[in-house]
Amino acid sequence: MDTGAMFCLELALLRHGRTRGNEEGRYVGRTDEELSPGGRKALEGKRLFAGFHPQAVFVSPMRRCVQTAELVWPGIQEIQMEEFRETDFGLFEYKTYGELRELPSYRQWIASAGRLPAPGGEDAQAVRERIVSGFRRLAGRCQREGWERAALVAHGGTFLYLLEELAEPAGDFYGRQAGNGEGWLARWDAGRGRIVLLYREGEA
Repeated sequence: MDTGAMFCLELALLRHGRTRGNEEGRYVGRTDEELSPGGRKALEGKRLFAGFHPQAVFVSPMRRCVQTAELVWPGIQEIQMEEFRETDFGLFEYKTYGELRELPSYRQWIASAGRLPAPGGEDAQAVRERIVSGFRRLAGRCQREGWERAALVAHGGTFLYLLEELAEPAGDFYGRQAGNGEGWLARWDAGRGRIVLLYREGEA
């Protein structure tokens, strides 16, 4: 019997809380911001994933994600994974729409729905591949350790790529955009290689 195919993992997928750049409408990728005071207060006032107690919390190494994990699941083992960091937006990094809208390269990027790489930034396919590879490593670690419940705290872009590639039911790429401090309760079905979305946290 293939025990790997039978493995099923409960998952909480959570986008980090607000940062100053988020509040100002900036493209926050490689910039390693902390949570803003308002972002921290919003998380402290939420009861996220009530009743869900992960055995480990996987997290992007960016400070905004680490701080979110510590606020939502204090005292739970934290495992940082480079694969889950946000996209590097290159020339567009930490800029706003208003600062970029006259640039031809920005207009081309917007017209491509972000599928083209930003000048000096990461290629979308490379980002997708590292995120999906990281998730498979996460699932493998959970199976080896015998963990049945885990959380992942990462970025809006991280989840867009991950869910477009692996989520069930399938959905529009940008239709899966989570707000800060929002996410999904899900289940990883190893036999089918799919992340089954159960409900969206913040809307239920």
